[in-house]
Amino acid sequence: MITAGDVDAWICALQKKLTATPYRAPKPISPATVKQVIGLLRQMLDDAMPQHITTNPVAALKKRVQKATKRRARDATVEPWTYLEPEEQHRIRTSDAIPEADRLIIIFALLTGLRQGEQLNLELADLRLDADAPHVVVRFGSKNQPPKNGKIRRVYLSADAVDICRRWLALLPTYAPQNPEGLVFPGARGGRVSKGKTPLIRSEMVTLPTGRRKQKKVDLFDRHLAAAGITRPVRWHDLRHSCASSLVAGWWGRRWTLEEVREHLGHTSIASTHRYAHLSETAIKGAVRQTPGWAPPLPTSPSIPREVSPLTLRNHSVGRQGLEPWTYGLKVRSSTD
Repeated sequence: MITAGDVDAWICALQKKLTATPYRAPKPISPATVKQVIGLLRQMLDDAMPQHITTNPVAALKKRVQKATKRRARDATVEPWTYLEPEEQHRIRTSDAIPEADRLIIIFALLTGLRQGEQLNLELADLRLDADAPHVVVRFGSKNQPPKNGKIRRVYLSADAVDICRRWLALLPTYAPQNPEGLVFPGARGGRVSKGKTPLIRSEMVTLPTGRRKQKKVDLFDRHLAAAGITRPVRWHDLRHSCASSLVAGWWGRRWTLEEVREHLGHTSIASTHRYAHLSETAIKGAVRQTPGWAPPLPTSPSIPREVSPLTLRNHSVGRQGLEPWTYGLKVRSSTD
């Protein structure tokens, strides 16, 4: 019989457990993961009632579960994702310390915003560089599996992205002479890069403390970032965030709307895209710079002067649809109507 005490001890052990991969340092399991695992346990025990157990021991530990799944104070004050500023993007693109092939792989991810699995499973047949509107067809998120939202989508390419693709295709036969699966971004040996790994996994000879040399796989992404002078934590997935952020902020040209970015990234819901809405601060900062400062409130009496600024009237308008703009009794229509 599983008791509340058993569940409590299990939660404690779960919180102390560390996760690690060959390419990442060990770290505690996140509260979000703990919450998911506890939720699965609770559901399993619910299904066991009433045939096998009379009460669910997880339900008796409501406060304990809330405490275990609460975000750590440090996590609550740390951005869960980041993006590359325009200057950082420029440094990556122009760094001679980053091999050209690796640099092109990074820039492609940055310009297209493809998910890591989408990029690694892109096939040469999915490149449509000579179409009237050059694009790539995203059919896979992992080997023989559809993208995250379960739908095939077309990601249209800027002239810059098309140029990067052509430069990469010129290098591909040298980078991966063997490419039996016809991938756009195979591993250096021609195989498919394993799920969860970046395209920049390489084998290097390292010297162990004993003096013996051993071949070890390393992820060069962080090393390349450091070569470009970027030492803060940046994940491969943050290249996707950098693409969206650049489009919303207008760093690459015209500012994109959130709906346009949603379609480009393949988000099912606009709610996912709203994480980039704060980048409209760029526009807000511009508006603030154009605002001279505090102004006294408008008089509320009918004797308001006729020299009311048209800008003031427009600010109180809702446009062509909806309520009529305020005219303060002057019978003056906004110039936008």
